[in-house]
Amino acid sequence: MSLLKKTTLVEEILLKLSQVSTIPNEGFLAGGAVANILLNMKWEDNYPINDLDIFVESEQNKEVFTPLRTGSLIISSEYNGFGMSYDHGSNYRILDVTRDGMLNWIYISKVRDRENIKNYQYILKGFDFNCCQVGIDLSNNQLYYTPEFEVFMETKQLEITAIYTPAHTAIRLFKKIKELQCYCDIDKCMELLSQPLIYKTQAQLSPRHFGFYFSHKYTDMYREYYPQLKPFFKMIRFFDHKKKLWETREQCMNITEVEDKEHAANWLDPTRSIPEELLEKWASYNDIMWTLTPIKHIIPNKEISHVLEGVNYNPLTFINSYKIIKGKMKKSLIKKAKMVMENGNFTKTIGLIYPEFYNCDFTISHIKVLEEEMDRNNFIQLFIIKFGLNLQESINFCINLQQIFNKEGEWIAPILNRVLDECNPIIKPTYEKMVEFIYREKEKMGKPLIKPLDLSNIKLPSHITIKEIVCECDLNWAGTKLKNCLNDPAQKYTEKIKDGKSRVFIIMSNKSYSAIEFHPQDHLIYKEIQLLSSCNKKPSLYHRIIGDILINELNMQILKDGYEKKIKYYNDIILLNNGLLQTVPDEKTDKNDVSYNIGRQNDPIIFGMPEEVEEDEPLIWADVPEIEIDEEEEDIEVELEEPVRTTLGDLDALQELREQITRQRSTE
Repeated sequence: MSLLKKTTLVEEILLKLSQVSTIPNEGFLAGGAVANILLNMKWEDNYPINDLDIFVESEQNKEVFTPLRTGSLIISSEYNGFGMSYDHGSNYRILDVTRDGMLNWIYISKVRDRENIKNYQYILKGFDFNCCQVGIDLSNNQLYYTPEFEVFMETKQLEITAIYTPAHTAIRLFKKIKELQCYCDIDKCMELLSQPLIYKTQAQLSPRHFGFYFSHKYTDMYREYYPQLKPFFKMIRFFDHKKKLWETREQCMNITEVEDKEHAANWLDPTRSIPEELLEKWASYNDIMWTLTPIKHIIPNKEISHVLEGVNYNPLTFINSYKIIKGKMKKSLIKKAKMVMENGNFTKTIGLIYPEFYNCDFTISHIKVLEEEMDRNNFIQLFIIKFGLNLQESINFCINLQQIFNKEGEWIAPILNRVLDECNPIIKPTYEKMVEFIYREKEKMGKPLIKPLDLSNIKLPSHITIKEIVCECDLNWAGTKLKNCLNDPAQKYTEKIKDGKSRVFIIMSNKSYSAIEFHPQDHLIYKEIQLLSSCNKKPSLYHRIIGDILINELNMQILKDGYEKKIKYYNDIILLNNGLLQTVPDEKTDKNDVSYNIGRQNDPIIFGMPEEVEEDEPLIWADVPEIEIDEEEEDIEVELEEPVRTTLGDLDALQELREQITRQRSTE
């Protein structure tokens, strides 16, 4: 039975390490301490325990300038790789490192968990050597290790598993060989580590992918292992390296010089001259940062360059191209890998990031089919990597996608893209699952954002259709159909339509599609904002005429609706006054007071309480029909029965009703 499968293994490891330091209850104890105990148990030799590295996920939101680290990023022993990051899968930043005796507490903040890794496995994937890729989750005493570490336990053959910090790794390689007394093909490892450090190659690399510079700790280590490193590398100061790299970059960009090298055109050229502020920054690092430059392997490896042709150079593609050309994988996979490298473009990139992609049966025709599908829908490439699909599974994925597009239409692609992006990577995207995801999303997005306008009065030829966008599904369909920004969340059309700030209509005819946008102006008129055809092109005259018909019909409807509301308002007032007329007696005005006021605001008969009626006396409503007022209703109908005799208090109540109606109409 393999030692790594032993049931009491974790207990034995922790018992041995407890003799060195107190073991805490939380965190991830990983790296050399655990690995060396296992090597001791396997090979019965003495392997040093220098310190215990414990990783702790922290919730604190601390602003740091450490690199964004991922599941494939190297964790160097000094924990300060300079300017390196790579956005792939789960990633995190180191917030702080503290030392407590033999314990190194490494506080990390997980920035993204796209792979939905719920354990500490993503940290192990980033270690630069196979001999370190093992650790224990102290909260549950669970052991984690990589397949590469399992091979090392059996063979003691040291291999490089990541090259994010090639200079660090080159120095540490000899330190590991000395400590572990293991085997290593040094020349091949040095050739691999030299590739990103060659000036011509380095000038084309993104500095956020690699960490090239180290400080005093590695400077001392370089001097210690100088005899072993001397044939392969020399150490160079930060400033000198940057200056040489700038010159190489100039050559790679084919910047031509004028014949007179002293001519101002040379030293004033901003693409040739190093900016002063950059020189000052380099000078500040010159006495604290160094790197290595190759001596033996100074020419880019032709086989690696051939494999990486047309592909972005990054640590993952470098290490996987090296494994292919050097046979660092199963022989059955090397032939398949080379088939993908020679016949693919999108598939080639996938294979260099995710080698399990070609671990299946396939032919060249399968590669070509997949290439065509990814050329039409570039998001396919992302989900093949996310869900860990091999080439054969990817073909089935594309077939299922095509079935969905045939059923729903191409417009469903953005919705499907979003739900797959949010989906747990463990749940494979089968046809049934994708249909289920789409159904849920469409149900949620199909709810109306606003009540649609009535277009029934617009008379157009039968081959012309006008559709108002009233829900998120409509926006996705329209944005995809017209290839514009309607379905771009940044444009916030969902919010603008929901708030009534924008009305969008799609005009469809036999020859073309277009979208027209209106903004309501104080509820009195619609103002046209834009009318554009597919890809934001200028619309045809035919659609321009349809757009004019639409906006004029809508504005005419607004005018008509407003006119009818006014007519209704005046009719209500007349009806109310007719009711009042039947209850008020026709009296002489001989004895009335003389009034010089304009208007009737001081009329005691109509607006005031008569002197002979006490304020506390209840009003008499026995013979007056009850009238209910609903302020939300636009149309108010007042029904009066046979004329009845009322008191002056009744007149006040009727007048109050009249005022209420008048106030309601004025607010409308």
